[in-house]
Amino acid sequence: MSRPVDGVFHDPCEQAPARAQPRPVEAPSTPAEQLRADGNSYLAAGVGMGVFGVASAVLLGAVCPACVVVTPALLGAGAYKRAMAWRSHKRTTAE
Repeated sequence: MSRPVDGVFHDPCEQAPARAQPRPVEAPSTPAEQLRADGNSYLAAGVGMGVFGVASAVLLGAVCPACVVVTPALLGAGAYKRAMAWRSHKRTTAE
């Protein structure tokens, strides 16, 4: 049996109304923005891998060797890309 919605009975097999579509993500327009986006991705992946390594150490008592190697590599690559983005942006705004 269907329930009234806003005082009107609806068929339960009826399609739900379409939901709003998410806004499309715009591609970075400058090389500095691309470097910054890449750096942010690497930093997020490094933090995620680090959290996984810490959680596995706490829960299981051991850390996977990949976590020990990949976490600092991703964090370093992300920091390097962010620094290069900052330098590139600084150079273009000074000109």
